[in-house]
Amino acid sequence: MAAQRDKITINGKQLLLVPDGEVDKGEYASAKIRVVHVLKEATKCSGLGQALQETIRPSGTVKWRLWKVTARRSYAIQNRLPEWDELKMKTKEYGQAFKASAILNLNDTIPPGGKPRYTSKDKEVLALARLRWLNRKKRLMALSPSVVVCGGSYQLIRTLLSECDEKCEEKEKFFLWKGIPFIHAMHPSFRGKYHSEEYAEFRHRYMAAKRWIYKTL
Repeated sequence: MAAQRDKITINGKQLLLVPDGEVDKGEYASAKIRVVHVLKEATKCSGLGQALQETIRPSGTVKWRLWKVTARRSYAIQNRLPEWDELKMKTKEYGQAFKASAILNLNDTIPPGGKPRYTSKDKEVLALARLRWLNRKKRLMALSPSVVVCGGSYQLIRTLLSECDEKCEEKEKFFLWKGIPFIHAMHPSFRGKYHSEEYAEFRHRYMAAKRWIYKTL
C-alpha cells in the first residue's frame, strides 16, 4: 500500500496521501442537485478505492455495503427523497445517481504502515484532519455542492469549522456553511440499526434543512 501512495511530510511526520474518489465531471456538473459525501477516509483501502475509481464509477454498478448506502443516499436526494418502500425498489438506479455525486475524504492523509483503524471519535482522527483542513475546504468549495452528506464525519467537520471561527447556522443534526447544508448521517457501514430507520432519520434531517433554507431566503 505505501509504495502505491504519494507521501507528504507535515510537522516532521511522514504521511500517506489518500486520493478522493474520482469524480465523473460530466455527470456531476449536469446533476440538478450536486451531492458531496464527506467520509473519514473512505478510499484509504486500496481495494475499495480502486473499485470505486475503476469499476463502480465507470459502470454505475454499485457493490459493497459502504458504496451501496452512499449511492442510496445520492439517489434519494436527487429524486426528492421517496419513502423507504419506494426507495428500496430502485436499486438499479442507484449507480447513475452515485456517478453524479462526489466522494471527499475528510482525512486525506494517514500514517504509513499497519496502524490501528481509527473511528471518528478518536482524537487521532481530528488531529490528522487539522493538518490538511485548509486543503479539504478548498477542495470542497471547488466542488460547489448543493448539499454535503456527512457520513460519520458531521461532528468532526463542525469542530474544525468552529476552530477556524467559521460562521455556521446550526440546527438539530444539520448546519449551513456558506449557504450549503451539511446533513448528519451515520457512517455508511453502520450496523445495529435497520436501514429503513436510519433512512427515515436522514430523510427528516434533510427535509428540515430544506425548509430552513427556504425560510431564510
